[in-house]
Amino acid sequence: MMGCRLPAWLELADGKPKIIPDRAITIRRIFALAADGLGHTRIIRTLEKENVAPFGERVVNEGRGRSQFSGRWTKPYVALLLRDRRVTGDMQPLKRKNADGPTLRAYYPGVISETEFALARSAQEERLNHDKLGRKSGPRQGKYVNVFKSMLIHARDGEGFLLHNKGTGAKPISSSSIASGNGGNAERSYTFPYFPFEEAVLKCLREINPSAVLPPAETGPSRADAIRAKLTNCRQDIASIKKELEAGYSKGLADVLRKMEATEEVAVNELQDELARTARPLARSWEECPTLIDAIRQSPDPERARLKLRAALRAIVETAYVLIVPRGSWRLVAVQFYFTGGSTRSYLIAHQTAGFRRAGGMSPPLSFADAGLPSIDLHKTADVKKVERLLLRLELTAVE
Repeated sequence: MMGCRLPAWLELADGKPKIIPDRAITIRRIFALAADGLGHTRIIRTLEKENVAPFGERVVNEGRGRSQFSGRWTKPYVALLLRDRRVTGDMQPLKRKNADGPTLRAYYPGVISETEFALARSAQEERLNHDKLGRKSGPRQGKYVNVFKSMLIHARDGEGFLLHNKGTGAKPISSSSIASGNGGNAERSYTFPYFPFEEAVLKCLREINPSAVLPPAETGPSRADAIRAKLTNCRQDIASIKKELEAGYSKGLADVLRKMEATEEVAVNELQDELARTARPLARSWEECPTLIDAIRQSPDPERARLKLRAALRAIVETAYVLIVPRGSWRLVAVQFYFTGGSTRSYLIAHQTAGFRRAGGMSPPLSFADAGLPSIDLHKTADVKKVERLLLRLELTAVE
């Protein structure tokens, strides 16, 4: 006998909870979109575009002031679904909205797996995490997606870069650029056309051998395995104490049981955090990148592909220091990537604006070595000034 209201994707059949098939499909769709890096607004927009019916219609029953259901998808409800452990089958007993005892495992029929829940949770937490500059990685997303949002750092002053749209309503993103110095703290703004920058950077990343920059895979038991073992032992101890309490009540045993249940809850949270952290392995993220890069060019919804690519890149790239050096009609950009695990790669990107009898466009990106630049660290102010001087003297024939 169920002692609480069933979640919206379940119904009672012969006194037992049963999954409502079409709503289970919707739950899986929401979690898949969240795992791809979409925020609540974009998830709702996708559901409405796909004509996915919300859970419950707007009906005001007699004697009631308002409907139990809104009749539409809302951000609070999507946010609630994405953190609701009942989708995996777990149920947390509550008393006055506070936890009352340990979580009951497999209490409901599960709609999604632990891995799917962890992937969505990992992507959502990534949107809320702050980067090294204290900026949020995933604030409200504009209409056009910057693949490198919160990854790029201006080498001159440590500020971030924004996607700045200078287009028109008819052609809204034709002249979008990454720009630093727009916050009023810098003496001047440094810009570079966004789409040529994206094309050049993704080409460089695609050609990198992942084994050369990613840390080696862990061998032996993982931290998640250790937490699982700890959780198993804890639950066995709890089961033993409950049997002893059934034979005869003991205040001392009851106190021990409460402590063991608290330990179990801590271990469960630790396991969920670890699963969220490792849900998207680095190697898998890297494998996704080439496919997603192609999807940007071929997809009917390139902004959606950019969101998925950004989620994959965030797992691989810690930061990228950028130095923009204007040279007349040219913009030279030194980019230094710092990958998860400590490896770095440095590139020179050059773009010329179109002009009278000049087509302009992007030159093939070069490694620092191919461009004749020394091995430097754009973390360091002295190295930044050194590279700037070298780029101001660089023969443009080397990049044309």
